Amino acid sequence: MVATEDLERLLIDDAALSELVGVSLAPDFAPVNTTMSIEATDNPQCRGALTVAAEPAYGESRWMAIRRQTSRNRDTKRSLVQAVVSYPSAQAATAYVEAQARTWRICDGQIISFDPDTNPLPIRIHSVRFDDTGLSAVATSETQGSNCFRELRSVANVVIDTAACNPATVAAAEGADDAERVAAMIAERIPG
Repeated sequence: MVATEDLERLLIDDAALSELVGVSLAPDFAPVNTTMSIEATDNPQCRGALTVAAEPAYGESRWMAIRRQTSRNRDTKRSLVQAVVSYPSAQAATAYVEAQARTWRICDGQIISFDPDTNPLPIRIHSVRFDDTGLSAVATSETQGSNCFRELRSVANVVIDTAACNPATVAAAEGADDAERVAAMIAERIPG
């Protein structure tokens, strides 16, 4: 079991993240965020496939604590988001990921709008995959040509939730495995 006070130590520092993506990254906020993401969409069911630590996706899944950090390069607009969410047991963390796998499959191919009331940004969820390493998907803004690569997995009583987002100026496939690599780095820090 990973205790709440140990969650923040699981997150990857900006120096290691910068080395991973090949550009300098800096955190959006300090200290590390301890709340879920609450941005509005027109399809709350699919928020988990779209956003790291989305409140509607975690809802009443019995999660206990969260640590979330966004790091970005303001010049290139590349970003990495990482979150670790603790559960009362390994079974509860695994059950959450399995439930999200069912939901993400339903969302595969759907277009969801961020901020639908004031400034709609349509994003297509696609390429959903679930295997023994975890759950992944791609969220593509076709109007902006950007991609966010998503990864969700559980290790012990922790759900690891990551995204690597690239603007249209970055080749579509570049950084496609960054979210998975960050999740794997976090997983290595969890005692076995």
